Amino acid sequence: MFVIEVILFSYFAFCVAYALFFSIGGLFNNKAIKIQNLPQNKFAVLIPSYKEDNVIVSVAENALKQNYPSHLFDVVIIADSLQSATLNKLRSLPIKVIEVFFETSTKVKALNEAMSQIGDNYDIGLILDAD
Repeated sequence: MFVIEVILFSYFAFCVAYALFFSIGGLFNNKAIKIQNLPQNKFAVLIPSYKEDNVIVSVAENALKQNYPSHLFDVVIIADSLQSATLNKLRSLPIKVIEVFFETSTKVKALNEAMSQIGDNYDIGLILDAD
């Protein structure tokens, strides 16, 4: 029984010492990495919305709160079957609103239409879901 206790104690002591060693070692290497002159790309944040009037305004407001230069990204709401009151609220925000109308709506159709309207002014397109 004593041998099992020594083996278990040794294993747990090793685990604690291992974690303690790297925890203390991490305190001494606090050199900040300075990133300079990285190219900044222009983003199009595409948010397709199909009958999501209850959440789309808050989603658009949250999408604007990025830690990235505001002149390098545009939030584009793809409005499919949204109410006119919701569209008015969206248009009051500093975003682009693209209304689309389809007989049978799909996310792919909405995204393709929006990308054809916004053009090639962006380096990267990011798609967010409205919900």
